[in-house]
Amino acid sequence: MSSEFEGGTTRPLRILHVGNIANNAYLSAKAQRAHGLDAVVVSPRPPFIMGFPEWEELSFHVHDQNHLDGVIGGSEFQSPDWFVSGSWDHIRTKVGARWGQDLPPHAASLRSPRYFTERGLDIAWPWIRQMLTSVIPPKWKPRLASTLLYSARRRLANTRAITETLAFADIVHLYGPYADVAEFAPPGKPIVALEHGTLRDFVWASLPASRASAHGYLVADRVMLTNQDCLAPSIRLGISPERIIKGPHSSFAEPLLRARRARQQWLAQAGSPDRTILIPARHTQPSAVDVGKGTDEILTCISFIADRFADVTFQLVDWGDFSIRSKHVLRKAGLDTRVQWLPLLSRQLLQSYMANALCVIDQLTIPAYGGITSDCLGIGVPVITAHDCGIDSAYFGSCAPVLPSGSSAATLKESERVLLPSFDQNRYFFEATTWYDHFLGSDIALNASLTAYAGLTKPDRLPDKRPVPPLPSDVLTFARHLP
Repeated sequence: MSSEFEGGTTRPLRILHVGNIANNAYLSAKAQRAHGLDAVVVSPRPPFIMGFPEWEELSFHVHDQNHLDGVIGGSEFQSPDWFVSGSWDHIRTKVGARWGQDLPPHAASLRSPRYFTERGLDIAWPWIRQMLTSVIPPKWKPRLASTLLYSARRRLANTRAITETLAFADIVHLYGPYADVAEFAPPGKPIVALEHGTLRDFVWASLPASRASAHGYLVADRVMLTNQDCLAPSIRLGISPERIIKGPHSSFAEPLLRARRARQQWLAQAGSPDRTILIPARHTQPSAVDVGKGTDEILTCISFIADRFADVTFQLVDWGDFSIRSKHVLRKAGLDTRVQWLPLLSRQLLQSYMANALCVIDQLTIPAYGGITSDCLGIGVPVITAHDCGIDSAYFGSCAPVLPSGSSAATLKESERVLLPSFDQNRYFFEATTWYDHFLGSDIALNASLTAYAGLTKPDRLPDKRPVPPLPSDVLTFARHLP
């Protein structure tokens, strides 16, 4: 995709991705750059650990979920120069230099006391976050942390730097709660806002940041959805259907295909003698801005399965504010010897564990497919997760071949199906990977962004979309017709 300018010169279209929520912006920009767009990612707030490019590019684990610093020392990987993290003043300087814009006369003020205060907040935030985790009761932390950080940012941010940064781009692509940045866009600047579960709960909370984000979605030219359960809330918020673009989460094809090949090897060996169920979901409880993952129901289900099947073991991932509580519950139930606690895993390393698991239990509260369920489908491993066929049909036009759940009883039922000798792992592999390639693959996400950008610039010259693999007629509802 290119744009034509005065004098007949052309250059690639400039896409500014703002807010690297769970690396969605990074993965989207990486795919767009390979497709000929000049995409840049800026992360103006201290990113969560899954907002670093290393999380997608390398295979490693960490023992501190609050920051990544020092975890991968000695690695040759460096973040690309099109990924910029820091204060808006720093971002303004880097983006302006990259896109050939001289700094304005007031550039000397970019090292003002405000700059150093905001940069200090960036550096200190991992430790502040850790303190909040240990001092503030977890059920209050999301509300307090969101309000404090939002208020601090609003007071410290150089709004002129934000506006000038957005002005460099041809299209501004905002992610999750960063939709609030639309407020500072120059008049007429094309805006695309992508929800990351934000329309499910965050915009409805009575928080200043929530109201600002909701406004950003309402004024955006296009709204991209990545979670099928957010289609109805987006319309309820007041977003007109013609502005809504439906698509999957962005993904990185190469490591997922490696994990898929590893799964094929697992199947060729008739599975592993170890009957291990992987449960990687974050340990949460419902809050004002998060409906949770169904942690209590999952813990109950582990006890049920352990009582029923003496040879089954479990792998859980040690992340989330309530993981200590989960450990206590399982220890009290006498399940220490049946449960292996894994440190927080990068996506590639987690995919390798998925490829060798008998099945995976994801979250039980949200009928949508985030990174865990999507990767399981792409790898071909059975995944038990919250599911609503009606929501699937409205969004995809087809029901995903997941093992549907939403409670400990339903999870136990689906787990028993996988544990039965009659469960056909090879057939499930075919169904899941075929459905994934048609509805959730990386090319599908790229095509969705091209659809969102269509018509937002003049002249509008879009590159061809990636071809989508057909969906064979025999990929129906296999998972729901097993004994």
